This record gives sequence, structure tokens and C-alpha cells, in this order.
Amino acid sequence: MLGNNSTICFFVENPNVVHCQNELESLVKLSVRVHLFCTSLPRFDFGEAVIVHQILMDSNGLPSSKLLHSTVMLLQDQFLAPFNLGYWIGIRTRRARLKNAFKRASAIENIVQDLKLGELPMLSYWFDDWSLSLALLRKWKSIHSFSTQAHGRDLYEHREPSGKKLAFRRATFKELEKVYCVSQNGLEYLKHKYPGFQPKLALAYLGSERLYEAQAANKAKRKFTISSCSKIRNIKRIHLIAEALLNFEHEVHWIHFGDLSLDERHHDYSVGRMIRAVQNVKRQNKKVTIELRGDCTNQEIQKAYASGEVDLHINTSETEGLPVSMMEAISYGIPLLGIDVGGVKEIIQRGFGILLEKDFTPEALEEGIRSFEQRKDRKEISEEAKSFWETHFDLHRNVKNLIEKLTKSSV
Repeated sequence: MLGNNSTICFFVENPNVVHCQNELESLVKLSVRVHLFCTSLPRFDFGEAVIVHQILMDSNGLPSSKLLHSTVMLLQDQFLAPFNLGYWIGIRTRRARLKNAFKRASAIENIVQDLKLGELPMLSYWFDDWSLSLALLRKWKSIHSFSTQAHGRDLYEHREPSGKKLAFRRATFKELEKVYCVSQNGLEYLKHKYPGFQPKLALAYLGSERLYEAQAANKAKRKFTISSCSKIRNIKRIHLIAEALLNFEHEVHWIHFGDLSLDERHHDYSVGRMIRAVQNVKRQNKKVTIELRGDCTNQEIQKAYASGEVDLHINTSETEGLPVSMMEAISYGIPLLGIDVGGVKEIIQRGFGILLEKDFTPEALEEGIRSFEQRKDRKEISEEAKSFWETHFDLHRNVKNLIEKLTKSSV
């Protein structure tokens, strides 16, 4: 059980990612004191329960002993892995990342030693370079132990552009206590990829907080309404919803929550395709209405869900961990339509969801929407969705379970 004086160290590059912020807020509500190590300062005021340590690395070189250690690690990572041309090409990038991991570890070490934090439970939010820095601290015996959560981009190696391989994985695995995967799919992936480290793998779902009480809406007086929630990026494939609605024969209203601004860093083609698809629907299909609400706060999104104005939530991503946006939807009894990627099938149950193949067609998506529109048992479906959220994806319960595991394993 969590004690009144529970304290942990929490590590993340940017604590302002919504689901990371939610986890920190939940820790505060559980009366857990948090030493937050981060690069970007939190925009949210967590109060005295969260002590922020901003980690800024200087431009100085590494001490000779650590320079030698980093060189040995780089060579081991390069030569012990199966040959991969793309991975070899990226060696200079990995060298820079490793150097930064050493500098970050040194900066963290100074704070840990000054405040005598080395025996506290330590958790990295991502299985990334911050986990590597903690692995170095563990190797230097500056901390007792650490664990990490693992989501999607930091877990599935085929999503890594450089050689489809995540660097320094085994070196990090060797030093850590546990990897808490946010989906069963991710857990099974790591078990298959790193069978020698299976005892270090565990499942720990994320979750969402239901901010408002769901209201009963008068669905008879409005159109069947679908929603989607994400930034417009290639991998999200939001434009396919608009393309599916082009020839939709029934009245339907689509609400999209998410920024439509072009992200040049990702050379993203999907914003233009999304805009063209929406314009085509508006010109050619008067039965369909579209509302692009833009970049909304989490409170604004959940208010819309709570109002009862959404009948079906859709996620069309071509790759996922386990989307928190889907957890938020079912917490208000909104059924789901999603794609069989990552851990999505773990939240889509037969009673209140439809699962499409990864390479679905607009026609298949259109048929999925129509099948839900025609169902007469929406009230029963809604209750089943809320019940499933309560038993699997309640944020406070899941965070409490995670911290109890973390505290126990660090003893």
C-alpha cells in the first residue's frame, strides 16, 4: 500500500504531454511526493508536492574516464548487434545521443547525491535516452534501481528511422529493474524481441481521468455524430475519415479535435489531403456536416464527450501504443471504431467496438460507421463501455497500482 510519505523520482524530457501531465496530477492526488527531472519546465503548477529539477547539459566534453566508457558502449552496441547497414550509417547520431546521455546522467547524479535521493524509487516515463542515462547511474552505483514505462515510439523498433533498431537497448535492459509496458501487445513484442529479459517485463496500462459526469442527450433531435482526436499527421490518417464520408448516404456529423497546422518537421502531406477531402465532402455531400474544432484543451474535449453529443469515436492511426484518447471516449460510454495496430484491440471489445484491418479501405470505414448508426441498443453499448473503462483504464487506480509495484520492486 502507498504510505502518506511516499516519494519517487520521475524522469521525462517534456512533462507537458497530456497523458504524462495526467499521470503526474494523479500522483499528486495520491499524496505521492515527486522529484521531477525534466528538460522542458512544466506549464502546469503541481504545487509543493512536485519538486522540479530542470536538467540542462553544458557544452563541456566528458571526463576521460566517462569518455572511455561511452566509447566502449558504442562499440559494443555496434558490433554485438546483427549487421544492419542503416544502423551502421547512423553511428554518428548514436554517438551524439550517447554523449548526451552521459552528460544528462552526470547532471542528474549531482542532484541525486546532493539531496540523497539514490535509494528512492525511480521511474522514467519513456523507454528512451533518459532510461539510458538512468542505466549509466545504476552502473556507476549512484542509484539503487530504476524502472521505465514503454509506450509505442519508444518500444516498437520498426518505428525507428535509423536502421529500424533502437540503440543501447541491451545495455539499458541489463541495468533496469522493470519495463512497464502500456499494452499487452507491447509486452508480447518485447518478450519475443528480448527473451532473455522476460522477468523484467510487466504490463501496466495507462488510464484517463473522467473529469465530468456524463449527461443524457436527446439523440432523436440531432444527427448521428462521430468524433476523432489527434494532430493531423501522416500516421494518424485522419483524411481517410473525410474520404469515407464522401459517399455516405445517411445524415452524419463529424467533429474533429486537433491541430491542423502543417508540421514541416515531418514533411507531412496529410494536412493538404485532409483539407481537400473535407472540401470535397462539403461540396458533394450535403448529408454530411463537418466541424473542425482545432487545438482543444483536454477539458474542452471531455466536456464534449460528457454532453452526450458524440455517438461513435474513431481512431484511424496506422501505428499506436494504446491511445489515451480512446480511454477518454469510453469513460463517457462512447463506443469505438479503431484499427488493429499496437494495443488498440485491447480496448476495443466486441460489444462496444469495431476493429478494422490496418490497411482498411474508405468503404470498410464507411460500413463500420453505418453499422453503429443503425444499432438500436446504444444505451446498453454505452453502459458496457463505461464498465470496461472502470475496470481497466481508470487513471488513479492504474497509477496507484504502478507506484505500489515500483515501490515494492525498489526495496
